[in-house]
Amino acid sequence: MRGQRRLTEAISYYQQALLLKPDSAEVHRNLGTAYYEQGNIALAIASSREELALRPDDAEAHKNLSALLILSGDLQRGFAEYEWRWQMPEFARENPRPSISKPLWQGEDLEGRTLLITREQGFGDMIHFIRYAKVVREQQTGGGRVLVTCFEPMLRLFKSIPDIELLIAGSALPDFDVWAPMMSLPYILGTTLETIPAQVPYLHAREGERLKALLRTSDKFKVGIVWASRTDHPNSRKRSCDLNHFLQLLSLPHITLYSLQKDFPQPPNSKTTKILFSSENSYMTLPILLRLSKH
Repeated sequence: MRGQRRLTEAISYYQQALLLKPDSAEVHRNLGTAYYEQGNIALAIASSREELALRPDDAEAHKNLSALLILSGDLQRGFAEYEWRWQMPEFARENPRPSISKPLWQGEDLEGRTLLITREQGFGDMIHFIRYAKVVREQQTGGGRVLVTCFEPMLRLFKSIPDIELLIAGSALPDFDVWAPMMSLPYILGTTLETIPAQVPYLHAREGERLKALLRTSDKFKVGIVWASRTDHPNSRKRSCDLNHFLQLLSLPHITLYSLQKDFPQPPNSKTTKILFSSENSYMTLPILLRLSKH
């Protein structure tokens, strides 16, 4: 029923179900999900808390609450709840927690020691959260090294952040004293809405000749577009749209569209090739997106 967008009706049925069985954690979860999809975050949080009161050790329920709290702006409680992600079997299979015997970093000054920050989840997550490596480095008054493991394709991009040392994930590690997962840093540092690292840009792309030539192909306003998530992502449908939705933009006289899509989930047609393959709308990747943001 939620999939048919009949959310109001679904919520009514869930509420009736709770009158019959108020101790059903599953119904509380479903009700919370319906409230979330309706955009009512406060009621979704209330339902999530009701579920957790019935099964306080349910890691998925904690992770769901974390997302809701972060959406509401309560980042400290939200990121604290997000630490439950490691207890979720499916998450742990896709994102194995590193087997490291060294102690977890708690946010204290390194005082000359070495911190290892381990990569986590996907490219987008790393791009968002790498900013915290710079924050950690800048907060060290007593000196110390900050090492970051990352995916090999991101190595060149992340080298634009000064004073951190990068290692390819899976390579041999040098000696270090403490460690932290990348996406635990907002929790460790006590991030609030007021303290989100907002020094932008914090990444810089090196401009090669190919990029410079590409950007010279048009003196119009440059717009980069991405229309689809990777197809194997569980929320791909919600994170994607049809490329044809962008076609009306082609009629605007003063813009040039550049595809930043990494993979093409749908075959191009005679209209969309104006975006994908014409001399003005050539296929580009992440460093070009960063460059376009300056125009």
